[in-house]
Amino acid sequence: MLGMEQQPFLVEAFIGHVYASDFTVPVGYENSGNNLVFDDHPQSTIVIVQIANPFDRVLDLNGFRLRVFFDGSSGEVDLTPHGMVNPGSAKTFYAIENQLAGENLEPRWVNALGLDDAFANAHNVTAVLGPAGANGWSTDRNDYDTGDEKRAIEIVRMIPPFVGGPAVAVVLDRIDLISEDNTVFGSAVTDMDYMATGSCELEPPEGDPWPNVMSIGTDTHWIEWVHVTRAWDVDINSNGVIEPDEKNPRYVFGLRDVDMAQVDGESYDSLLDPNIWFSAPPARFETSDKRYYADNDLNFAMQMLQKDGDFEQVGELLNVWLFGHELEFDVGDVYKETVQTFSEFMSDSAKGPHVNRLQPGQIIGNSQLEPSDPQYLFDPLHAVPALPAGLRVLDAFVCDGIGVNSGGAGEFLNANGFSGKMTPGLININTAPVEVMRALPHMTRMVHEANSPSDNLYVRIPEAIVQYRERFNGISPMDPNYLLYSTGIPSGANYSGRAGGLRPERGLASIGELTLLTKPAQFVPPLPLLEPNENWQVDFAALRPLVVGGAGGVESTQISTDVNDVFDPMGDVPDQVAQDVEEQNLLFAGISNLITTRSDMFTVYFKIRSFRQNRVTGIWDATDPEYIVDDSRYVMLVDRSEVNRPTDKPKILYLEKLPK
Repeated sequence: MLGMEQQPFLVEAFIGHVYASDFTVPVGYENSGNNLVFDDHPQSTIVIVQIANPFDRVLDLNGFRLRVFFDGSSGEVDLTPHGMVNPGSAKTFYAIENQLAGENLEPRWVNALGLDDAFANAHNVTAVLGPAGANGWSTDRNDYDTGDEKRAIEIVRMIPPFVGGPAVAVVLDRIDLISEDNTVFGSAVTDMDYMATGSCELEPPEGDPWPNVMSIGTDTHWIEWVHVTRAWDVDINSNGVIEPDEKNPRYVFGLRDVDMAQVDGESYDSLLDPNIWFSAPPARFETSDKRYYADNDLNFAMQMLQKDGDFEQVGELLNVWLFGHELEFDVGDVYKETVQTFSEFMSDSAKGPHVNRLQPGQIIGNSQLEPSDPQYLFDPLHAVPALPAGLRVLDAFVCDGIGVNSGGAGEFLNANGFSGKMTPGLININTAPVEVMRALPHMTRMVHEANSPSDNLYVRIPEAIVQYRERFNGISPMDPNYLLYSTGIPSGANYSGRAGGLRPERGLASIGELTLLTKPAQFVPPLPLLEPNENWQVDFAALRPLVVGGAGGVESTQISTDVNDVFDPMGDVPDQVAQDVEEQNLLFAGISNLITTRSDMFTVYFKIRSFRQNRVTGIWDATDPEYIVDDSRYVMLVDRSEVNRPTDKPKILYLEKLPK
């Protein structure tokens, strides 16, 4: 498995075979018009490929190559000379030979193929001119008719060799899967079967070209073609506007939408008729049509966050992709092929915003309520303590310094420089009262950068922590059992039971248990606008709009602890994607460096009473004042920061007798 790093993704590909028409009326075709195509007419192939950058930082194309029917001798282009791709933008590469395919193209085709500056600028697309021979892509249709349809369009990265030898070209994205039944685009290209022979069994109608080709110019050129796009974005609510929570890189895992002029002798159906394709604007190829509406699995917000730098918060681990590209190797660990790319993994499992990301509180099984026995060796919860493994992984990391890329020096002291000494300043969520936890960032109010102070919503996660650690039920005063069984804050979240085989003890064994705080309060009706029931949930930042007096709709969570608050640093574009997994984890991530479930420093108060025996009765009675010798109170400070094994002993920093 090759880890995920920043890379370009394929958005669109077009391969069309262009023919010059004949203005001479051949003998026998007097009633067929003058736009016929024969085998001896000039022919060229147009190749156009578009790539895009869905990440929130500029993408360096150094080391990436774009292949087109590579094993079919068409060729590959090194993307390095074409520099960078800005966040959310695309680059178009194409091979067009001489004037045959490029002269007098109708505006609809120029716009559709993204070959003019006006179109490129309007759609944030950079057109990279690549005439035939300059980039190695063939403009001879024979290379595509006989090409390897399994290797139609690929992005590869030249990476250091796994075991000696030259750099390895590893496939990171492709139009078609490498399997017999998934080469839709490649098969369509090789199946384009118009080959002019100079004879015609069925004469075309007067004024029409040879069957199965269509005009791309002012009655001068004719083309048969195959075109594929990936979904660019998704209008989730179908209102015709792409809103902040819908601005997502759908082309990473969106299904391919393949259209063609003609395949295997079958003509268009009504939806794909050429006349419908090129009716009133916008043209079929425009960005506005690169949307996928049919698959509800894509109806969620998601950002392609890729850190590739210093982590500032432990909670950022929840944004990391769990898997990247699956590779297969031959004998001797020699790279053979990519079995499944990152985008193919995503396409197979695009069921919600957590796709391909760690869900720390997830319990394997039907639901979190499924009974489970942590003592059973093969149970997915088998662990000590009985918690999901993904939840406990957060305890294995600290963010102790400002990082190697910061250009400065310093420490956060979250591990005290890994000196083994105590970590100062952490709040123990097992012992801290609500008032102390409210001092953590955004744990009193979620302070939105655009809000007035009175419009910031209250956050009740500190109260939820107490309810959870004490297993309070929060029974409402309206409940008939309130006086008998009520515990905790009335109408607060109910954490009296822990199902699914989770540890039953009070307290928190891991800071990751905060990700289990998913229950809302039980106020009926809910409190005023600034106190929704959801403000008890740890994912509250993604659940409610933050601009109370705003125009409505979904608002992104712009708060001080958001380390991914800018989408495009080069263009100073803010992150406006709302309700995605990053925002779900935002409140937890913001406090993850500041909390702990254990304390290294304890203040211990104790009393020592000495007494003597009653010589008459022989009884030792420590409650009889007449026989009490001394009754003193002491205070002791214990430091266990260097206790790492059972044989280690804590340090007693002071022991003092208190005045009476």
